[in-house]
Amino acid sequence: MTRWDQLLRYTSLRLGREIGLDVSEVVPRKHRADPALRQKDLVADLCSRERLRGEIRIPNTAGDLDVRIKLAAKQIVVGTEVDAPSDKRAKARVTWLTRQLREAEIPLTIESVSKGSRQSVIAFLSDALEDPAVLLDEQAREPVKFRVLFRLDSKLLRRGSKKSAGTVETLIWAVESFYWAVLQEIEAYQPKPKKVDEPELPAYLNVTPQGGPVRLDPPPGFELAAPATSEFRAGPEPASP
Repeated sequence: MTRWDQLLRYTSLRLGREIGLDVSEVVPRKHRADPALRQKDLVADLCSRERLRGEIRIPNTAGDLDVRIKLAAKQIVVGTEVDAPSDKRAKARVTWLTRQLREAEIPLTIESVSKGSRQSVIAFLSDALEDPAVLLDEQAREPVKFRVLFRLDSKLLRRGSKKSAGTVETLIWAVESFYWAVLQEIEAYQPKPKKVDEPELPAYLNVTPQGGPVRLDPPPGFELAAPATSEFRAGPEPASP
């Protein structure tokens, strides 16, 4: 299992060198504190689910990069999870994601997760570009999360040779391709500021005619203080007496 972590670290360092950022493997705190527990949990996951799984964190991306080798299905799967916009309607949430991925040159699958739904909805990106409704459940509920996945099939899970790439080379290529096609394209959604009505002009604000400058008079009962020496002067503070 140590070789799996070594592969993830190598893949992270290689991608980080290419993009000039500090890319790193994501290791849970409990595993950082106890490497033996890390190996035990990886072996347990391999035996129970027949898979190897890890995560890579890339700065400034909308989500971490999930990496899996599914031995039973004989697949390499890389993907990421992003939050859906919270202030859009159902179809608009899907469109927000798909329009950012319309130029992707690798086959992508999108999984949509709605609040209160027991099952996710899965569709190819190509289908979702034509009809966003394919990523909505029967009640057309708003998705709260999306998972974007890139799958490679069984014939690639083999030992490399001079004529063909093996599992390690294929996994590295899949990670780098997914970053290029997906992660560098998706921007995390930022809601627009809440719109409010223009505040009512207080009576003590006198505005000159014809759009001139605003003159600020103090509220009743207050007087303007005389100018004082700036409290933000450059240079050292004066010595205490």
